[in-house]
Amino acid sequence: YTLAERARTQALFSGVWGVASIAGPLVGGFITDTLSWRWVFYLNLPFGLLAGAVILLSYPRTRLAQAVRVDWLGAALLFGGISALLIALSADDTGTAWALAATAVALLAGFVAAERRARHPLLPLDLLRTPLIARSFVVVFLVGMALFGAIAFIPLFVQSVMGATATGAGRALTPLFLGWVFMSVASARLTVKIGYRSLAITGSLLLTIGFVALTLVGADSPRTAVLVPGALLGSGMGLSMLSLLLAVQHGVHRSHLGLATSLSQFSRSIGAAVGIAAMGTLMTRQLVGVSIPGGAGAVAATGAMLTGAVRLQFAAALHNVFVAGAMVAGASLLATLFLPPVDFSRGVDAAAGEQMLEAEMTTLAPEDEPVSIPAG
Repeated sequence: YTLAERARTQALFSGVWGVASIAGPLVGGFITDTLSWRWVFYLNLPFGLLAGAVILLSYPRTRLAQAVRVDWLGAALLFGGISALLIALSADDTGTAWALAATAVALLAGFVAAERRARHPLLPLDLLRTPLIARSFVVVFLVGMALFGAIAFIPLFVQSVMGATATGAGRALTPLFLGWVFMSVASARLTVKIGYRSLAITGSLLLTIGFVALTLVGADSPRTAVLVPGALLGSGMGLSMLSLLLAVQHGVHRSHLGLATSLSQFSRSIGAAVGIAAMGTLMTRQLVGVSIPGGAGAVAATGAMLTGAVRLQFAAALHNVFVAGAMVAGASLLATLFLPPVDFSRGVDAAAGEQMLEAEMTTLAPEDEPVSIPAG
């Protein structure tokens, strides 16, 4: 696109992303209420086939200038190690959990050893020796761990404890996603003015306040009581993630731009998976001995409304989940204090927020990455 067309194009991309993030939970809740929760997954099939057809027929073919050997061994070890860790976090048997945890440690240690010898490593370890990269990824991991735990358990609380429908539970997440979208766009414009550290600290602070506010929501609170904490959580996510991503991209060579962007997204995704698994395990262990119709897993799957003492016990278990989320958010706030300064004298493009939203779920070759920071 030409420079004159780019503003409209970026507005279109970020508008689609914003509408999708808000409409998704609402449509999913409506489908669950009117048909079945299984149709939430069936509905993705035609959209997936349509997207595949568009990519196959419309996208231009690209070729790499040089041959690259795929690091299959590193990919397998990383996949196995992360998978074993996630299963260990949700295992019911203590012995099995420890065995899986030991397996995860062994596989991840093997991954590190393999990356040191690989000609084209999946993860260049030298990149992680940079303080900016390593510390930023720790913050991103903790923020993802906290926020996606909230995304998973706020709807469960709204349905099972407050008695909302699946549509109402989806509606409860709307302020969270709105705050995420708006603050992602705003943070790109604020990064140069006040610095990425200030935005990262403010984002983690908002995340912590949002979780603390969630711990104050009780079983008899109105459903609207979760809206303000959700908006704070989403705003904190938008401020933290975009500013950290811009700092990481600013601190690496152009050839590593795509890798650094992907690693940031990967760190957040792993944090989300670990957070949901750990918080889910915490919730189920709080409910040991409590007689729940169909079990806690059935409640989590269907979002059925509970009654009486079981409802209060479930509310108490989810309260502890939110307390754990507040502790993780507090840890992310502490970690932001150790972020190194970054010189943004080269500036940040005015459309960086929209460009990063566009690239949110994509991994591109370095030369095709959205250029958020002009080369200096």
